[in-house]
Amino acid sequence: MAVNGEMMDVANEEEDSEPSQEGVASVGGPDNQQHLADDEAGIDEWTEEFVRHWDAASFKSRNSSPRPDLSPSLSLEPAPSPVYNSVDEEIATLVHRSSKMSNALDVLTEKTDELTRYLEELHNVVVTSATTINTMEDSMDLLFTNVEKLLELFSDFQEENRVEVRGRRLAVSLLAALSSTVNAMSRDLKKKGGEN
Repeated sequence: MAVNGEMMDVANEEEDSEPSQEGVASVGGPDNQQHLADDEAGIDEWTEEFVRHWDAASFKSRNSSPRPDLSPSLSLEPAPSPVYNSVDEEIATLVHRSSKMSNALDVLTEKTDELTRYLEELHNVVVTSATTINTMEDSMDLLFTNVEKLLELFSDFQEENRVEVRGRRLAVSLLAALSSTVNAMSRDLKKKGGEN
């Protein structure tokens, strides 16, 4: 009897240790399983939608067409992406501004080259003017030298003329004195001859 009582106690403990089938049925019942399936389907659909948008934006950023979505429940048309549209607009704006800046730099380069040519021409004119001025200075120096020589020659000529005039005056004076002396002697001789 004691043995039979122990066997009954062991059987009761085993029954207590087994999980309740009712509890399992309540957790994994048809309603809960359907709810979990709906949640998983919603998560899968959201994941596919996210992947499709991501692929569309990635392909659009590389100027390529997005990969087709093979899911029959989703549309093949890519959804608009405001973020990537704004990025594309910014890139287009930067490209346009870069083009305008490049054109402005080209115009500035042309103007700089033109100004450089003008400066070179002006430099040539200045050099030519300086050469002409130097030549004129040399010519003026030569002219002043020649004028000084002419003045010296004229002064010498005047001095020679003065000497010559003085000589002529002296000769005239001597001739006049000699003529007076001859006339006086002639008168004296005539007087002496008349007395004899």
